[in-house]
Amino acid sequence: MATHHHGDHYSQAFAWRTTQGCTLFAGREESHSIDSFLTDVGRFPNHPRLLTRCGATKLAERIARNEEAGEGADIAHGRPDGWPDHGDVIPSRNGALEVIATPGHTRGHVVFRHTDTRILFSGDHILPRITPSIGFEWAPEPNPLRSYLRSLELVRGLPTPHCCLLTAPVTASTRDRVDELLHHHRERLDEACEHIAAGATTAYHVAKSMRRTHRRRQLDERHPSTGCPPSWRSAPTSTYSPCTAG
Repeated sequence: MATHHHGDHYSQAFAWRTTQGCTLFAGREESHSIDSFLTDVGRFPNHPRLLTRCGATKLAERIARNEEAGEGADIAHGRPDGWPDHGDVIPSRNGALEVIATPGHTRGHVVFRHTDTRILFSGDHILPRITPSIGFEWAPEPNPLRSYLRSLELVRGLPTPHCCLLTAPVTASTRDRVDELLHHHRERLDEACEHIAAGATTAYHVAKSMRRTHRRRQLDERHPSTGCPPSWRSAPTSTYSPCTAG
């Protein structure tokens, strides 16, 4: 079972299906990106249009040049054996896993809740020290941040909200971490609204005005042309993007 299709979560599971004879599942909405995965069109074929609309024309042009075509061609990838839906229960030798749809990080991200032990396998939906990248996939949905915030509220409202959160490292309380993430995004939204009221006209203009990361650096302080550190292009399987994590 894979929480989402990003290479550092999905590719090893896909390889195990071949070598170990495992059955592989991925959330149904992951089919949009999994079925559109083509290495000859680059990692983000739909993003230049979105970036242009947001005012990040230089970054859009750079991605549109297709400089990363072929990157990740050696990553095991393909369709899973099944697409579980929200609310499905998958039996296992040591108890059942409940499927909970948590779109945001990716369109079809799911988490798995072990019904007996209350452990939540959260994938990249809830991370202990950062908020995950939003919509970095081949076929993003129209409003991934809205979906992510709704998914946080959904997990926060689980009947056992203080279950153990299994990430790296293990976090004791799901609810505490979700509260931190929701507070962070409320602060960011308030700050974004302040910049819009002050005259910012595009999303990119707002992003350049805001300070980010624990060092409170502005976008132009991170990389002179795109705002992203050079390392973002050297880690094709990373699910964390410092450009969008906020």
